[in-house]
Amino acid sequence: MRIRDLIRRLRDAGFILQQGQGRGSHRVYDHPHGQTVTIPGHDNNNAPYYLIAQVRDAIEAAGGTWED
Repeated sequence: MRIRDLIRRLRDAGFILQQGQGRGSHRVYDHPHGQTVTIPGHDNNNAPYYLIAQVRDAIEAAGGTWED
């Protein structure tokens, strides 16, 4: 799974990019219910397993569903 796929899932679950919060290749996404996820790396990079799990947990905590 690529970073861009994780970002797409975050946006679909209602997470919003916080402009000016990340530095370099890091981006910060917040959900109105309080969850925050920092995404490191560039869109074409492969996502590490820990990041996939972190995004899945944040989406589920925000009330969304994770479908493979």
